[in-house]
Amino acid sequence: LKHWLEANPEEPALEIAEQLSCQRSQQPVRLGRVVKSREELLEVLKQPRPLREVEQEPKIAFLYSGQGSASVGMGFEFGQRYDVFNEVIEHCHKVLGKSFNLKGRLRGAQEGLLDTRYTQAALLAFETALTQVWKSVGIEPVAVLGHSLGAFSAAVEAGSLNLDAALH
Repeated sequence: LKHWLEANPEEPALEIAEQLSCQRSQQPVRLGRVVKSREELLEVLKQPRPLREVEQEPKIAFLYSGQGSASVGMGFEFGQRYDVFNEVIEHCHKVLGKSFNLKGRLRGAQEGLLDTRYTQAALLAFETALTQVWKSVGIEPVAVLGHSLGAFSAAVEAGSLNLDAALH
């Protein structure tokens, strides 16, 4: 990695981090560091360090939050970056109908996202779409748990509740 970074100075650090964490197969030996710049990363990679074999894949659980976590504009960046996010939001938008205007409410184009009658379905759609983003990059939960309204998102992911039924 050190040699590749030195040979490709034009590559953005954010793109490199995404590739390493999401698009690359997992290796039995890993290094994790928090750095603030490309230069700091190169310094870390120059230092000798003890290596430890990863004995098993990490067990990941998804925790879905309740209604208080909703905000206008939530998910906008995911929609710009991940088609799977948009596909789920589009599906939920159709299920909820034009009068609900899920896409408009999430983007902040229409008032009322913080009104309970809209927030609940919008948060369910958002959490379901975000789950599909995680799964599309290879992150699969072994368990799901939801707090309050998030229990519906957890039930949908667990397969015990149909998304369309949960939206209504």
